[in-house]
Parts: sequence; structure tokens; C-alpha cells
Amino acid sequence: MIKDCRDAFQLFPLLPFRLSAIPWECYTYSMGDQEVPERVRAELLRISEDPQADLAEGALWISALENPGLAIANYLEWLRQTAADAQASSPKLDAPALLGVLRDELKFCGDEQRYYDVRNSHLDQVIDRRRGIPITLSLVYLGLATRTGEDAAGINAPGHFLVRHGTAIVDPFRGILMNTTEFTAHLTSLGIPRASQEATRLLNQPTDHRSILIRMLVNLRGIHLQTAEFAKGLAVVDLLTHLDAANLEWVRDRGLLYRKLDCPDLARSDFERYLREAADPAAAERIREVLASMEENPRVLH
Repeated sequence: MIKDCRDAFQLFPLLPFRLSAIPWECYTYSMGDQEVPERVRAELLRISEDPQADLAEGALWISALENPGLAIANYLEWLRQTAADAQASSPKLDAPALLGVLRDELKFCGDEQRYYDVRNSHLDQVIDRRRGIPITLSLVYLGLATRTGEDAAGINAPGHFLVRHGTAIVDPFRGILMNTTEFTAHLTSLGIPRASQEATRLLNQPTDHRSILIRMLVNLRGIHLQTAEFAKGLAVVDLLTHLDAANLEWVRDRGLLYRKLDCPDLARSDFERYLREAADPAAAERIREVLASMEENPRVLH
């Protein structure tokens, strides 16, 4: 995953080669219907601002960015019916019972062998395949827990995304439960300073919808850039510029992707905004170098 500006430039090299670009790719991100990115953006902003909104729906809208015909309502109905069936068979759906439903009855598990398979980051395909990464499996768990009236919330923990269900900490990826002491030990093993205080903070401050959706998009961004799916990466980064508007990293990355896709005017606009607002002198200097190379080679980008 990209951690800083230097890492970003490793994926967006300054070598003078030409990419065969589709002009409208800059605007529609190769997603077909031009209205799809705007609809997805509007729905994600709506859900991110409403704590009562359905988080699973937000995750499915992210999937719709690449699959515009996705039957979102069908997957929401699957969550509703599955939750009803689980509640009918076990009136007390505490953490051990619900994890048992997810892991043992429904056969959901972490995809350790193909962790970075993009399908693991799309909730619809996670439900279809019964395989996923921590955040998508946690969203399935949360989707069932909230539909049965359980007290559960996401934990935006370092490493694996987790779920707090009552007083238990649930790791749907590994199919295990932790108590507070074990959770603290887990954070300590990750090298987190003051692990006890951090565990208390994470458990007492439920993660909001916006933060969870941003984490999902950041995962997808990393996958698309590592696999050179730059148009898809652009679609995701554009969403990040709206959901995480205070983070100029996304404006910079969008400019680099526009440049990669042979959209110099849009790239220049993002770079100029980044230079106006960036606080990191070293990162700003790198963008100045990119702009200078664009001026020197206006027809040979990248």
C-alpha cells in the first residue's frame, strides 16, 4: 500500500512513455454510464452523513462503481432474510452465537491465500463467494447484527478491521472472539504504543460510516494501483476527494492518475490546487517537478 508521497511516485514514474488513452476515460473512468460515478458519489455522501443509514448499502454502492447493474436491493434483502432466519433459530444472538452463524453455518471466512483479490473488497462478491478481507467480512457481520437489534459497531483498528458486539471483540476474518485483555495484547503485538489506552479509545468511540467507507476505498485504491488498473483507481480516488475532502493526498493522487491517463488539463488543475494548499514542502516540490516536466513535454506525458 502507498504510505507517502515517495511511495506514490513509485507507481506514477516520471519516465517519458505514452499511454494509449481514451479521452472520455478522464470523465467517466471507463465505467460506461456517465451518470454512475455521480450517483455513487451522492449515495456515499448521503450514507456517510447519516448514522442511521445502512452501512451495507454504502459498501454495495462502492461495488456498483464497477458493476453499474448491481442489484443492491437483492443483497440487502439477503441480509434481512438471513438475519431473520438466524434470529428464528437462536433468539439470543450474542457474539458467540452470531459468529457461529457467520463462520459455521454460512461458511464465511478470510481469504488468506488471495487476500488482495479485488473480489474480496466488494461486498456483493464477498456474500456470493463467502470469502473476504477483514473489513468486508465485518460488514456482513454488522449487517446481520444490526438487523437483529444487537449492540454492535465497527472498530477501525490497526491491522484488521474488527467488530465490537456487546463486550466482545469479534474478528470475522479469523473467526475468533477476543475480550478486552486479549484485544490489548493484540494491539501490543502490532507495536501500538500505550496499547491499553488505545484499546479503550477504540472500544469507546464507534467508527462512523464515513471512516469505514473511506477505509474500504483506500483498500480498493491500493489494489487498483498495484495492478495498474489506473482508470478504476481514478474512480476510487475521485470518491476519496469527496468523502475525505480535507486530505490533499487524494487530490495529488487524482492529478497523478489524470496525468497517467493522458488528461493534462485535469491533472494540472489538481496539481495547482495541491500546491496552493499543501503543507509538506518536500511533497510540494515533487509536484512542481511533475508540472515542469509536463510543460517541457506537453505531448509526451507520464
